[in-house]
Amino acid sequence: MRSTAAVSISSEVWPPTWSRTSVGPSRQTTMRGSASASSAGGLARRTDTMRYHAFIDESQRKDRYLLTAALVPTSEVAAVSRVVRALTPRGSQRTHLSAERPAARRAILDAYARLPVIVLCAVTEYHGGDDQLSRNICIRILLRSFVGWRVGVATFDTRQPARDVRDRHVIADAINRGGAPQELHYVHRGSRDEVLLSVPDAIGWAIGAGGLWQRHLAPLELHVLNTNEP
Repeated sequence: MRSTAAVSISSEVWPPTWSRTSVGPSRQTTMRGSASASSAGGLARRTDTMRYHAFIDESQRKDRYLLTAALVPTSEVAAVSRVVRALTPRGSQRTHLSAERPAARRAILDAYARLPVIVLCAVTEYHGGDDQLSRNICIRILLRSFVGWRVGVATFDTRQPARDVRDRHVIADAINRGGAPQELHYVHRGSRDEVLLSVPDAIGWAIGAGGLWQRHLAPLELHVLNTNEP
């Protein structure tokens, strides 16, 4: 498979068996085993042939750029959307973790950590200013991992039309070079229009914050993909 960027990946992202990841304050340790039941209720048990819809949002820290993808089984997007919508505070169209109070953050993370999703988080260096180079690196990493996870649709949180065009150039190039699923459908949507974008927003925030916040994600199957590029 041809790659669009020279990177090193910290964890295996091609899933020969289902795994769950224990998330602590340091590097993730993968524990092999079967997936546990979801609190969403009525959702299909995961199989190695299941296809996914990825919902993708960014998070920035002073020295890191994170791009988080929440993978939802395509057949269960409507059901998971209902669960997430029910968790949205009254009067709001979405949750935005950086704007929430600590108690609300804890409640949201605990609820999202019980959803039947797989999380991939690409992380690279970022030192302020224009973040497009860091974003491009993370997009390529996620797209390459999407091949193994059988992602058929990718929904990115919009950053306004002019910046979304840059994303589309990177995505199209990756598809042409074999660094992404060949039949991938991708779109940018506003977080107010797509409730499931709240999930990668919250999870990416917690990964970036680390410590006790990241520990709320322990029930999730989480793969953090680190790159060695600036």
